[in-house]
This record gives sequence, C-alpha cells and structure tokens, in this order.
Amino acid sequence: MSHREVMQQALEALEEATSYTSCPTWSPSMTEECKAAASALRAALAEPVEPVQWTDADADAARLALELEALLLDTKDLAVVSRWWDSGHDALELHRQRLRSERAHGIGGSDE
Repeated sequence: MSHREVMQQALEALEEATSYTSCPTWSPSMTEECKAAASALRAALAEPVEPVQWTDADADAARLALELEALLLDTKDLAVVSRWWDSGHDALELHRQRLRSERAHGIGGSDE
C-alpha cells in the first residue's frame, strides 16, 4: 500500500470519526480536532506528487547493474564459472528489487 493510499484511508477514518464525535457525549473540541486533521490530510492529498530524483550514486549503481548483467550473460556458457557468479546474480537481483520497490512507491528512475 502506498503512502497516498494510507493517507486516503486515514482521511476516510477521520471523516467517519467526525460523525461519531459530533454526538452530545463527545467533546466539541474532539470534533474540531478530527475536522482539522481531516482538512490537513485533504490538503496533503491535493498536492501534486513530485517524484524523487535519482542521485549520481543511483545512476552509477544502475550502470554498474547493467554492466554486471551484461558480464554475467556473456559468461553464462563458460565451462568454468567464477566464484563471483552467484554473488553477482544475488547483487543484481537485490538491485532490481530495490528499483521495483521504489517504482511501487513512485520514486526513483525508470531504467534498470
């Protein structure tokens, strides 16, 4: 679930809570606090989402991942495989998982 989805869920819960806090047994200040929190969430959700830009280190990591992938693919048919073969594949998969996770949250670049 993305941060925006969580915020939307919280907003819906606050709006529902406001209907309960409006009854006479609740303090009027509680109703106002719920309304203020809901208003703040509404404003935050209305703001455009700006993706986080990649740093130079992110770009370098992506390039190294591509070069590692090319090297691993280039050597896959060799009879003798380096002791770094499995480690290289593990590192490449971790990098791909990080990128997928960032994309799911709307951050990072688009290239692997």
